Amino acid sequence: MITLFKEPEDKTITRTKTKKSSFYSRALLCKNCLNEITSENFAIEKNNSHTHSFANPYGYIFTIRCFSLAPGLISTGDYSPEFSWFKDYSWRICACIRCMTHFGWEFSNSSSSFFGLIDDKLI
Repeated sequence: MITLFKEPEDKTITRTKTKKSSFYSRALLCKNCLNEITSENFAIEKNNSHTHSFANPYGYIFTIRCFSLAPGLISTGDYSPEFSWFKDYSWRICACIRCMTHFGWEFSNSSSSFFGLIDDKLI
């Protein structure tokens, strides 16, 4: 698990140092228990967008955001290729490691993986 370092005056700020510069990035927390789930630094685009809205086979609509890492989650179950929202990716469910709230999906194929996190569960 990766620990995101916090500034004392604001627990949602993380400092990230890169080769080019230092900058601040917000930690994204579980709305239910305030566990650190990921960071804005891990935001990525899939299919030319960071945010997507999809319906599952039961008609529930989810708005998800894509991240390369989500250290505050646990992925569970076998990967399934059925009804995947991303071509050539299989998925499995992810939950907050602290409160076990369903948080989204880990998508994986033979060359990469990423997380699709339910937007309204993040703060």
